[in-house]
Amino acid sequence: MVGNSAIDEGRKGDKNCHCSCAGNDHASAPIVYTARTGRICQWMQFREPATDESVQSFSSRYLFGPLGISDYDWAVLQPSGITCCHGDIHITPRDMAKLGQLFLDGGTWKGTRVISMEWVERSTQHHINPMVPWADGYGYLWWLRNLRINNNTVRSFKAMGWGGQEIFVVKDLAMVVVSTGANYVGSVPCDEIMQRYALPAAGI
Repeated sequence: MVGNSAIDEGRKGDKNCHCSCAGNDHASAPIVYTARTGRICQWMQFREPATDESVQSFSSRYLFGPLGISDYDWAVLQPSGITCCHGDIHITPRDMAKLGQLFLDGGTWKGTRVISMEWVERSTQHHINPMVPWADGYGYLWWLRNLRINNNTVRSFKAMGWGGQEIFVVKDLAMVVVSTGANYVGSVPCDEIMQRYALPAAGI
């Protein structure tokens, strides 16, 4: 969501490898993974025949609709007509915050169950070490991030999109923070903004 990558088992040295990640087991011989966003699109296309419903219709019925999200546009690849499920969704910051709040509240929205608690817990757990500077772990389409301020470590998980589109969820503070940007060349300052401004504003 919002530009996240799927982590898929691969071979060390694969030219398609975007992110080398060590598995939790067998530390002396780490499993190597590759980030392949196209796999998410592929999985969702497999789902369509099973439900006899398009990705757009399914997401509207079971996710965006219940959250009251109507102003969005999901990119579609041409000429295949495949929806870009790995990202490329145009959505307002307020609605991005709704997605974060949904996971903060364990998959419920205003008291109504939208996503199972089991999926929320599993998708935000540490499954692998992505070995990247912007995250301390990776779940299922959520990056885990330990933010450090005043000798304190604050755990969070976040969705990341290209250029600085991010959704931070800090469960211990009941906090959701959304950032947007257009920094498509250099690194983005989202972590710095969290540590210098958002967390101090929350009393950390």
